[in-house]
Amino acid sequence: MIKPYTISTQMWLEQEDDNLGLNGSFVDFRVNVDSIDGYWVESPEEIVLIVRGTAYYIENETHILHFLSEFFNPMRL
Repeated sequence: MIKPYTISTQMWLEQEDDNLGLNGSFVDFRVNVDSIDGYWVESPEEIVLIVRGTAYYIENETHILHFLSEFFNPMRL
């Protein structure tokens, strides 16, 4: 049983800039662990977190990856 932990990390938020095309930045992202469906490691910099069927690109941090691996097996595409 997963307790109602909340993780806090950084999520990549892409925005369209009228002059430059796509632009983005990392923003604070908090999610209850019991709403997570799974995850996979996208790259050395990013983890994809599936929350109630929606994919969120979050910063790949060692402590977040360790925490997720305690509760979930990485998803395979």
